[in-house]
Amino acid sequence: MGVEQLPAELPLEASQMFSDKLSCFLPSILDYANSDASQSFELQTQYLSDEVKRAIVVKRDGLPADGYKAVLSPLFDYDLFI
Repeated sequence: MGVEQLPAELPLEASQMFSDKLSCFLPSILDYANSDASQSFELQTQYLSDEVKRAIVVKRDGLPADGYKAVLSPLFDYDLFI
């Protein structure tokens, strides 16, 4: 590989590595996306891995997930989420 190709190859390799790492989580993410929204958050996420659960910032009902309440609460005070 020539030096002139290196800047273009790094993002490609990073994207490929990210997609390889993400692919093992996709079945459970799709199950969550297709789950019944009327169920509780705990029931909807019971089969998700811990890594994916921690990555959920906002639940389906529009409220922040437990780990992000302190971060997002100022936004809710100003009615930015409607």
